[in-house]
Amino acid sequence: MSVAGHGFGAAEKLTSDSFFAVASGMEKMKNSMFRYDAMTMVDLMPPSYFKFLGVSPDKIVKATQDGMQNLKTLGYVFKQLQYHTPEHKYRCQELDVVLITTTMTVDTPDGEVVNTGYVVASRLLGKQRWYFVDGSGIADKQVFDRIFHCDDSAFPIPKVSSHKKNPG
Repeated sequence: MSVAGHGFGAAEKLTSDSFFAVASGMEKMKNSMFRYDAMTMVDLMPPSYFKFLGVSPDKIVKATQDGMQNLKTLGYVFKQLQYHTPEHKYRCQELDVVLITTTMTVDTPDGEVVNTGYVVASRLLGKQRWYFVDGSGIADKQVFDRIFHCDDSAFPIPKVSSHKKNPG
């Protein structure tokens, strides 16, 4: 059954099995971020992401570890990551795609910052395993479509934003 969902176009309601698998994957992603566990974060990423970037998962692990260490050294601390319960999935050629809006609070040397973004959960049609990648850095619809094999009519990219909550 298709319904209009969240302004992204036609969608199908998530089954309870898919809902719990996506929620479980989001918890793994969230926990790995707070533990600065780059290996788990990269293991959750879809193969199409590595193919698009043209690099191996090992290189992404190293880059993620270096980036997370730099953030720690500069005084950035992840405080909270909230994600909104997804209700729908979208079909992009051979993939099911779920867009999960997120709100992340980070302590910085200049005060607390709140970022609104999204995570893309995807799986090959008919498969059980879901993959997860932060979509907040994918601001271009054409790039999104190339990574997740969507056509231009599928749905728009969710909005991302960042603002200071408590100046330092």
